Amino acid sequence: MLTLTIKETSKHRGTFDIINDKNIVKDVINSIQNDNFLKEQWNKYQCSYEYAKDIKYEQLIHSISSIKEIYF
Repeated sequence: MLTLTIKETSKHRGTFDIINDKNIVKDVINSIQNDNFLKEQWNKYQCSYEYAKDIKYEQLIHSISSIKEIYF
């Protein structure tokens, strides 16, 4: 179900070719992992939302990587 949702959403957004290229997806995940601005944004988000306070940025990256593994 998740795979179908990702495919359909990427078709709707016009990113289907990008999301189906393993190398591009790997590069995007690496960029997200190393982006200090996104890390700061996550820290701000954690302060605003109680449910997110115990979720580390590294856990988010791990989750994204896990989804990539399921998809491919």
